[in-house]
Amino acid sequence: MPEKNCIHMLYMKKNTIKRPPKLSAAERKQWDSVIQQMKEVGIDPASRLELLAEYVRLSSRIERLSRREEDPELGNVQISRAINAAGAERRRLHAMLFAGASSPEPMPKPAATRERGAFTAWVDFFEGLDGREYTQEERDAREQELTRLHGEPSMRALIIPAPQGR
Repeated sequence: MPEKNCIHMLYMKKNTIKRPPKLSAAERKQWDSVIQQMKEVGIDPASRLELLAEYVRLSSRIERLSRREEDPELGNVQISRAINAAGAERRRLHAMLFAGASSPEPMPKPAATRERGAFTAWVDFFEGLDGREYTQEERDAREQELTRLHGEPSMRALIIPAPQGR
């Protein structure tokens, strides 16, 4: 008997946010997934449990209606309208659930990535950070190669010294 209590206690530590009763297996899975997403972006799920319960139930309702809409005998315009309205409500609930979340770092644009790569290559060459000793001929060849790959070095690469310990 004590073994059963130990297992139950381990489960309780893992799942600290109590689920509402009568959720299906798919709803429980989605509940846990949304809880995890909220924690990852720095939101306390305990403060928004009612919204979360509505969100999970609405998502499963949309799923059921979508299956019904695909049925040639049961599908009709009213079901499509109900799905559209429920989808809008789900988007509203999602916005409310994740309001105040920390925003992720924006992905750099390809041009910025290329510019950074060119800057790094030129600074490594000028500062000798690429770890090679060049003869004058090798240095000229490497400079021509970098010019072909990245274009002329920027003034920033020419003027600003590289930070130490890079």
